Amino acid sequence: TLFPYTTLFRSDEQRLLEIIAVRSAMHQPLSMMQALELRDELFLSPSAVSRKIDNLRDAELIRVVVDKADRRVKFIEPAEKALAHFEYLGT
Repeated sequence: TLFPYTTLFRSDEQRLLEIIAVRSAMHQPLSMMQALELRDELFLSPSAVSRKIDNLRDAELIRVVVDKADRRVKFIEPAEKALAHFEYLGT
């Protein structure tokens, strides 16, 4: 059977989630501002990137964490569901 999360993804959401996960694994979490700057890489407008972030958050695949040093900065991290998804893909 297919892993349940694969039906949730559009290809652009999958790509965004991959970028978020890779940056997190490298201990370089992606900020919201940096995510919006991915518009050229994702071929999406900033508002579309923001909607994709909302979709991934609604699906509980990412979480947004406020920076402890500067509350204006928010970082995007993969949630447990996303980590389970990538673990499934790796097997």
